[in-house]
Amino acid sequence: MSAVLIPEPPAPPGDRDDADPPPRPDDGPAAEAIRESGPRRARGRQGIFAFLAYFAVSFLLYGLPVLRNYATTFTGKGAGDSTIFLWMFAWWPHALSHGVSPVVSHAIFEPSGINLAWTSSIPGPAIIFWPITKAFGPLVSMNLATMLAPALAAWGAYLICRRVSTRFWPALMGGYLFGFSSYMTEQLTGHVNLFFIFPVPLAVYLVIRRIDGTLPVGRFVVGLGLLLVLQFSISTEVFATLTFFGGVALLGALIAAKEHRVQVAKTGVWIVAGFALAALVLFPMLTFVLKGAPARPIRPVIQGSSSVDAASFLVPRRSTFIGGDYFHKYTDHTLGSPAEQGAYLPIPLIGLLIAAALTLRKDRVTRWALVFAGVALVFSFGTYLHVNGHQLIPMPWTPFAHVPILVDALPSRFTMFAGLGIAVAATRWVDAAEQPWMRLGVAALAGVMLIPNIAGEDVHTPLRTPAFFASGSYRRYIPENHTILYIHADKGAEMLAQLQSHFWFRLAQGHTGPTPASFQGTPGYHAIDTADPSSLLAGTLATYIREHNVSTIIVEDPLARLWAPFIGPATNVTPIATGGVQVYQLGGTALPGTPPVSGPNRHHRHQRHHRHVRTHHGSVPAHA
Repeated sequence: MSAVLIPEPPAPPGDRDDADPPPRPDDGPAAEAIRESGPRRARGRQGIFAFLAYFAVSFLLYGLPVLRNYATTFTGKGAGDSTIFLWMFAWWPHALSHGVSPVVSHAIFEPSGINLAWTSSIPGPAIIFWPITKAFGPLVSMNLATMLAPALAAWGAYLICRRVSTRFWPALMGGYLFGFSSYMTEQLTGHVNLFFIFPVPLAVYLVIRRIDGTLPVGRFVVGLGLLLVLQFSISTEVFATLTFFGGVALLGALIAAKEHRVQVAKTGVWIVAGFALAALVLFPMLTFVLKGAPARPIRPVIQGSSSVDAASFLVPRRSTFIGGDYFHKYTDHTLGSPAEQGAYLPIPLIGLLIAAALTLRKDRVTRWALVFAGVALVFSFGTYLHVNGHQLIPMPWTPFAHVPILVDALPSRFTMFAGLGIAVAATRWVDAAEQPWMRLGVAALAGVMLIPNIAGEDVHTPLRTPAFFASGSYRRYIPENHTILYIHADKGAEMLAQLQSHFWFRLAQGHTGPTPASFQGTPGYHAIDTADPSSLLAGTLATYIREHNVSTIIVEDPLARLWAPFIGPATNVTPIATGGVQVYQLGGTALPGTPPVSGPNRHHRHQRHHRHVRTHHGSVPAHA
């Protein structure tokens, strides 16, 4: 990020950590040096305190409300995409421990399976949290990740802000504005790949340390390489956009640095070395990425979708405690998906940024932080500007939307990068005052207005599955390693049912985000995916059952009467009512020539490790 590459901290005369009077922004060459404010040990204690403070806030918001039911209730949203990541937390440990490929999964989307390298598969978090998943189940792992994510993101931003400020409290507030931004609030409803973003600010921090010469080259290359590996294992989309915005920042720094241009250029070379190290470590995964590259874009970003509506910057969503409920009728019907509109900037924060632009216009760090944030915000509009739900004019992102590594990146998610620039600018503005407490109060007011609505109807939802899966009854009706078709009402419920069974069966469907190319246009799949059989022909369903090797059909009770006229003629089977579902047993055998979902000697391990944590309607098993 060019805004913080060559900081020149403004230093008020009072309340400083160091004894020597540091330079003001306009002190000339002396202002170019990056100064350590206070002894290293004191700054280390401050860093620990900052993380603990952020974690305490995160715990109060996301952990405390579900503490008594931590293993049975989502801290975020418990439906839709949340089930993808819950399944992934279970799948990676399961596949690795049972000797099956964790990348090309045949547990879902039978018969072709799916290359998870092109999905939100989060192998890094799934493997890191493996011991937690094994002991307590995947929901505890996901909840812990949800609670840690804002604290880690805020702490990473704090390290940057502390580097460019002379005092602790402005940097602490800057980190909070990033880690608890509206972007994080929206993504914390269930997108693990998009809220586990702490490698981004940490990578920027390492770049700053390398440019100022306080981090040796070897440590920088290794540290950056490992952070890039971690980010790739969390989200390939964020990895791609980090690469792009990092390049934009580096280019801006080369243009603006003048006398420091050589330092920046040398750092750029070592950044490339860090990427090369990451590529070497990631080589096995990259082969799957290249092998499974889709022939066309996964998402229609070029057509102008998935962009920020300009009104989103001013109007809080329902997920925001202050003002969210008041404006929800407008936001829900006008501004699109909440998870893709995390752009809200409270009025005090907007005023703060305007004041920073006016009063610190000669301060290079503030100026470039605001420029970087502005570029990211403009790009977040996507290929067309949308205001109040209306498409207006083409925007600068249009040519970049055709770049291969960016073609599937959603512009609405670029507000995360803007948030980093905003945090730095806010820190500099607060730190520049001789008596910063009034300015700190303005920033704190902005932080209060960002507090999420933890009483919302779509957060802290209990885990629910039919008793058929939760009680283990499925083993009496579904032979091990056979394929089922599960008709359900809730998006992603089939993934939850499968992980609940310890991957006892395969699925003739799945939910991993965008539909795999092999299933796009498959007759009957849309009806199954939407649980709407109105356009389905009996012959189409019979063909789907045959081609996808289905031996059992499970229909949730509320959908039984709707689907019976279609399944009956296609199968000539009378269903069995049990555990909240209707079971159609079609017969069949385990598939020959394909790897088992669970590896050899599965039954013995299943009986030994089948441990459950009870819920209202079922359980989530701990995974061995």
